[in-house]
Amino acid sequence: MSLVDKKEIRAFFLHIKISDKNTIGGVIILGKKLELAGKRFGRLVVMKEAGKDKHGFIQWRCKCDCGNVIITSGTSLKLGRTKSCGCFHKDIKRNMFIDLTGQKFERLTVVKRAKGYIGKGSYWHCKCDCGNEIIVRAQSLKDGQTKSCGCLNKELAIKRFTKHGHAQTEKQHPLYKAWVNMKTRCINPNSTGYEDYGGRGIRICQRWMDSFENFLEDMGEKPSPMHTLDRIDVNGDYCPGNCRWATQTTQSRNQRISKKNKSGIKGVSWSKKKQKWRASITINYKSIYLGLFDTIEEAAEARRKAELKLNKNNISKIGVKTSEEKLKERFGPEIENINNLLLNKVSISEIARRFKCARSTLRKVFNLYALNTYGMNVKKHKINERHL
Repeated sequence: MSLVDKKEIRAFFLHIKISDKNTIGGVIILGKKLELAGKRFGRLVVMKEAGKDKHGFIQWRCKCDCGNVIITSGTSLKLGRTKSCGCFHKDIKRNMFIDLTGQKFERLTVVKRAKGYIGKGSYWHCKCDCGNEIIVRAQSLKDGQTKSCGCLNKELAIKRFTKHGHAQTEKQHPLYKAWVNMKTRCINPNSTGYEDYGGRGIRICQRWMDSFENFLEDMGEKPSPMHTLDRIDVNGDYCPGNCRWATQTTQSRNQRISKKNKSGIKGVSWSKKKQKWRASITINYKSIYLGLFDTIEEAAEARRKAELKLNKNNISKIGVKTSEEKLKERFGPEIENINNLLLNKVSISEIARRFKCARSTLRKVFNLYALNTYGMNVKKHKINERHL
């Protein structure tokens, strides 16, 4: 066909007048119009013509077998695009619908169908093995895309990134905190204890630095909650051969000499008031007075003997008196006189002046003997022999 013939055919179709006589549903024919009234297409029966749409195509009013009436084009009817008012597809979906109630998919058990959700497929209320309830699309359950409420992913993530499991808050091993604190005071310059540990050159052996399991294997479990990590050599590093579990009493005797200690001997200090050397020892957070001595050697010997005789369950073995025993020995015979002075409303300052003691010491006597101070401002003090 020549180019001239193509142009003539195109011009013919551009200038042809499209009318009711040569169209049916937008399809150009050169014959007479097809009449669709009374014909059946699927579930639809054509009733009558319903005018034209905005493009000039003829529309037809049809009645469905279910009773609904719709308007559609002749093209959709002839090509089989429209077979019903929509009930045909609903019936197909209804026949294909599978009730998932009671079925279990991994950790999810289907409880009932969820209503009010618009989208592809149906949605279902599901209960997870952990107790949570979620709404899931049916296809996600069938394909295995959704296996739990989310708890399964959390568990897998924990398992993937967990080395030993002792750091978890709810399952934290009692010794894990001791291991972390040991590393903090040795390697973290911002730690409050860094100056006395890492700042002094105290280090951690590589075996413990890299693994908590190695630390736990070497140290074992604590004998009791009262035991804490202690270095045998206070100037040595943290390593298996230099560490042990020790009580606070044991650790208090295994410490560096305080910077304020001028004697160079632990538990021995110079008393300016008495001009003698004072010896003491601490037991269960209480300082026990051992006596005054003319020479530093005598005070050191008294301290050494007290350490040898020390028994944390019976401090009487070291041959010294407790603070309460000292108070009873000094004020016991005078307690009746003190009580009479209180009855006569004598001030605490005056009573302290008469008995040549501090007011804080008197307050401890009042607490010890439960004396009635008649509304006086008496604070409860912890008994300590340094006020005696």
